[in-house]
Amino acid sequence: MLRLRSKGGRIAVVAAGTFLTFLPANAQAPQTQIAEPAPDQTGRRDLYLEVFINDVSTELIGTFTQFPDGRLAATPDELKQVGLKPVDSANADGLVRLDQLPDVAFRIDEPTQRLFVTTTNEGRAARVVDVQAAEKGDRIQAQSGYGGVFNYSLFASSNSLVENRVDLFQGISGAFDARVFSPYGTLNQSFIAGYSDGEFGGFTRLNTTWSYSDPERMMTYRAGDFISGGLAWTRPVYLGGIQA
Repeated sequence: MLRLRSKGGRIAVVAAGTFLTFLPANAQAPQTQIAEPAPDQTGRRDLYLEVFINDVSTELIGTFTQFPDGRLAATPDELKQVGLKPVDSANADGLVRLDQLPDVAFRIDEPTQRLFVTTTNEGRAARVVDVQAAEKGDRIQAQSGYGGVFNYSLFASSNSLVENRVDLFQGISGAFDARVFSPYGTLNQSFIAGYSDGEFGGFTRLNTTWSYSDPERMMTYRAGDFISGGLAWTRPVYLGGIQA
């Protein structure tokens, strides 16, 4: 793209355009040609098209071969991948023409490089998703070990210093959370404790929970105190028992 920066440059362009108008009528400016897929010796060409089935995008791009007469073909595996059921046997070149498929009509939109296919449910290939088909070697194995964590929060109080009292200490309290983990799960225990007026107030248990996550079955098991799940119109409930 040319960017004009001065009046002189603009005059030069206009002058060149005026000069070209006086060229002979048979003199034509060269035109820029859009590159197309190069056909082979048989006149066939390869097309990479986004496939739409019944006006719904499969979000897949298939590799197709177009013959000089406009027929379109692909390998049986390629047809299955884009959602079309191929015929039982392919041609000698290993391709299946789309006009050989029963109950299938298609059209190509070359400007957008899309293939629109219209077919029935019988003409579509079933897509099976097996969540357990992946081998263990393809999945990152979860690692576990032994250890523990101890968290605490302490609060202490005293009398005002202006009262000149000897016993300034009033008491101390704390919240504690301890976790112990191993390959057999995690044990979580939380509690509070306090000391005041020269006496220990004892412990108050808040919750005790054992949990274990199974990566193979994608499940987590809990026993003890837990909070149930809640929907948008319900309220979670604090329960004690077993949850999976």
